[in-house]
Order: sequence, then structure tokens, then C-alpha cells
Amino acid sequence: MGALLTYVLSLAPNSETELSFDLDNFKKIRAEAQANTDEIVQKKDEVVAKIDELKDKWKTPAGTVFFQNVDNDWVTAVEKYRNTMKVFIDVMDDVIEILQKVEDQTSTVTF
Repeated sequence: MGALLTYVLSLAPNSETELSFDLDNFKKIRAEAQANTDEIVQKKDEVVAKIDELKDKWKTPAGTVFFQNVDNDWVTAVEKYRNTMKVFIDVMDDVIEILQKVEDQTSTVTF
């Protein structure tokens, strides 16, 4: 997984009349957020499938006790993460769209 925080979001004035941003950086962060989220959800699905497979095969008293005590809160936590990242990705899509329009419009401005 890539480190989402390895990039610096830069939307700051360089002078009193200039606003700079790195559109490619926003796109890269958005893509990494999506890839990381997809990977985590895929791993969660794989683990849940393996636990379900184990439940079908482990029909002993020890298996019963194990599955009574296994912690499934992490599945809910992954779903909350997925939902949070969806909001982040949607916001990044909006930011990218807005900044793309700004970039497109600046090419037509003359002084």
C-alpha cells in the first residue's frame, strides 16, 4: 500500500496575486486513496471468507468456543473506513474538477 500522507497538498498563495496548486498531486492522492481503500476492503473480504470456510469445517467443541469468542468488530471498522474514504474520494473528485476548471480558465486570461 502506498502512503497517502507522503504528498503535501499545496493550495497557498505564492504572492499577493498568485494562487498555486498542483493538480497532478491532487489526482495522485485521490488515486492512492482509492487504491488503498480497495486493497483493505479486498483483504477484509478474503479474511471473512477464510473465517467462514473455517466455520464450515471446524465443527468441534473447540471450534464452537473459538467462534463464540472471535472478535468481528474489525469488520465493522473496515466498513466505516470504506465509508469515510468514499466521502474523502468524492471530495477529492470535486476539488479536482474545480481546480481543473480554474486551470482551464487561467489559460484564457490575459493581462
